[in-house]
Amino acid sequence: MGLRKYKPTSAGRRNATVPDFVEITDKKKKPEKSLLVRIRKTGGRNVQGKITCRHMGGGHRRMYRLIDFKRSNDSSPATVKSIEYDPNRTSRIALVSYSDGSLQYILAPEKLVAGNVIQSGPDAEPKVGNALPLSRIPVGSMIHNVEMQPGRGGQLCRSAGVYAVMNATAGDWAQVTLPSGEVRRLPSSCRATIGAVGFSEHSAIVYGKAGRIRWMGVRPYVRGSAMNPVAHPMGGGEGRRSGGRHPVSPTGKLAKGGRTRNPRRPTRNSIIRRRKSVRYGQLKLWPSAYIFCQFLCDKRFKIWPVHWKKVRSSIRSFSRRFCSSSRRSVKNRLKLGLDVQQFHPTSLESRFSCTTGNSIFRSTWLRRWSGIN
Repeated sequence: MGLRKYKPTSAGRRNATVPDFVEITDKKKKPEKSLLVRIRKTGGRNVQGKITCRHMGGGHRRMYRLIDFKRSNDSSPATVKSIEYDPNRTSRIALVSYSDGSLQYILAPEKLVAGNVIQSGPDAEPKVGNALPLSRIPVGSMIHNVEMQPGRGGQLCRSAGVYAVMNATAGDWAQVTLPSGEVRRLPSSCRATIGAVGFSEHSAIVYGKAGRIRWMGVRPYVRGSAMNPVAHPMGGGEGRRSGGRHPVSPTGKLAKGGRTRNPRRPTRNSIIRRRKSVRYGQLKLWPSAYIFCQFLCDKRFKIWPVHWKKVRSSIRSFSRRFCSSSRRSVKNRLKLGLDVQQFHPTSLESRFSCTTGNSIFRSTWLRRWSGIN
């Protein structure tokens, strides 16, 4: 797998690159007809003809390849017949033939070639291409096509070159680190495929001209500040206005850094650590003091883990739910329950510093706060 670079015969060809398709088994082979479904283009419109998804329209005609994301055929092993191109996704797909005669398309992981034998099920060997429950996957393994609910099919890590890392399993739950840096808790009975998704060079493709993007069915993007005020919240104004407000979407939602996740969403408890951001670094849980709330309500530990100035903003975000925003009210509430002197400050220091993600705090400050001499 690699990329070919064009000669600069025109401005659109200069620096443009295309895949070399060396991983494709047979470039002249047509896709399996029984696994093809026609795609009807919508142009981003709903049944009323209104645009519900911008920047969609045009592009080459495609046929959808039915992909087996569930990998539920545990009765027989499968042989990889060919690695094929799929215009509907960034990764390559593999046509596999089971011993019972059925054919399926799966996502092609790295180092999977024609002739390899793969298997799915709890008794499968943890090698590239095999699908196993998370409880049977060794810790530290690279996985892709990860299920979020058992039997629903893989939903995570399906793009070219991505993979998740298996962290740990405990009982009915498994802990997985996603490509974004988010650490998520998933049921251990969910399945995942061993290995990373193939064609990792996709992110290095240089399209060279706008026409190649139009061939893919993507229409131009227009800045909101260049529109009229009737078309966008940031439109209008005399001359080249900067927008006059923080960047927002056409519906008024913050476009850069604004929180859009529902704080009451049930899956919030499944996120152990939120994703990393290039702009904002390690993001906090919603609300920002979620970890602090857990230990505030924990009857075993009645001690504030970090310095007051460092969590003042966190206190304000959830003070209405638990206690008054004043320091005296919080301190009096923390004194309720067990005596803090029976807990060693150093152990508390290491536990809270690892949990909250902050730097390690001095045990002397913990002693001073808890009243330990």
